[in-house]
Amino acid sequence: MGDVNHNDDSDIVIDLLAKEKFEKERGETLTSLPEEITKWFGVIGFSPGEDDNDDGDDDDNDDDSTKKKAAVKFYQPILLVSPYDVPPKPVRDIYWMDTYTKAKRSKAKLKKLDYLAYVYGSDDPDDCYNFVPQHEFVSLEEGIQRGYDRVPSASSSSLLSTDTQQRLRRGLQELHDDADKTPNERRIKHTTDHPFLERHAKKKKKKEEGASSSPPTKKQRT
Repeated sequence: MGDVNHNDDSDIVIDLLAKEKFEKERGETLTSLPEEITKWFGVIGFSPGEDDNDDGDDDDNDDDSTKKKAAVKFYQPILLVSPYDVPPKPVRDIYWMDTYTKAKRSKAKLKKLDYLAYVYGSDDPDDCYNFVPQHEFVSLEEGIQRGYDRVPSASSSSLLSTDTQQRLRRGLQELHDDADKTPNERRIKHTTDHPFLERHAKKKKKKEEGASSSPPTKKQRT
C-alpha cells in the first residue's frame, strides 16, 4: 500500500526525512510480525458483533425482556487488514501499536495478537475498525455454512437496531463483491475506498482565490 493513499499528488506535501523514518519503522514492524498474523492480511470472514438496540420507545420499561433486548449478538462480515492499511491516528499509532508493543515482548503472545479488521458496511470512518481475538474469527467458508453470509430473517433482524440492520446489509453486499478478489486486491480496494494520509504527508494549503480575498489597497477602499 502506498504512503499517500490515493490522493492527488499535486495537493500533497511530503516531508522526506519523516517519510524515510516512517518507511524504516514500517519495514521493521511488518518484519517482526509472525506469519501467523501476516498471512491473514486481506482475508475475509466473520466476527461477533454486538448491537445496543436503542430503537425502542419504552424508555421507562425496565422489565427483563427489555434488558435482554438491549444487547443483541450477531455475526458481521469483516476484512482482516494490515496495520498499514488503516489511518495512522488513532487506529494504528495508538490502539494497534499499544497492543503490539505489549505483545512483542513474547513470541508466543505475538503469534496470538488480535486481528485488525475493517467491518464491512461501516459508514463512519472514525468507527469502522475492530480488534478480533483469533479464536473469534470465523472463516468465509465456515460462515457460509452457518448462514452468516445471508441477511437475517425478519424475526432475527427485528431484534437489531435500524442502523445495525442497514450496516449489516451493506456489509454483506461488500463481502459478496470482494469474495472473488485476491487478498491483495481487497486491500488495495479498501485503501482506495478509504483514503488517508500518512504522518509525513500533508495537504497543501489552498491559495487565496482572487484579489477579493486580500485586504483592499488604498485605491480600492471607498
